[in-house]
Parts: sequence; C-alpha cells; structure tokens
Amino acid sequence: MIAVRYGSISAMGVTIASSVAAAYFFYMPRYSFAVADRLEVMETVLFCLLALLASQVVSGFTSDRDIVRRRRGER
Repeated sequence: MIAVRYGSISAMGVTIASSVAAAYFFYMPRYSFAVADRLEVMETVLFCLLALLASQVVSGFTSDRDIVRRRRGER
C-alpha cells in the first residue's frame, strides 16, 4: 500500500524500518539489534528481498504523475 500511495522509495524505507524493528523486538536477544540465530538473519534478509521486489512490482502499476498528485492531495 505504501508503494502504491507514495512510490517505491518510501516502500523501501518502510521495509528497512520494519526489518530493524523486527530484529529489535522479536529476535533473541530482545531489545538489541544483535540477532543470535543465523536462521533468523536469513529470514530477515528474505523478508527484505521479497518486500523490495513487491514494492517495485506494485509501484509499477501507477505512474509518477499519479503519485505526485496523491501527495499533493489532488484528484
């Protein structure tokens, strides 16, 4: 939804922020950016790659003019 509304650059920022938040809140040791398990690191990398791919595909559905118009609040 972020890619459709604001473009792929914003979607990439949200992807990075969500992966950092997942590492901080969900993976052991909690409340630290260190991830102890290699499997969890690979899950995070795979999540980022898939999210970035999806943002590129979805943002391709809208043109740049549509995105700029939405940002300005025009119809």
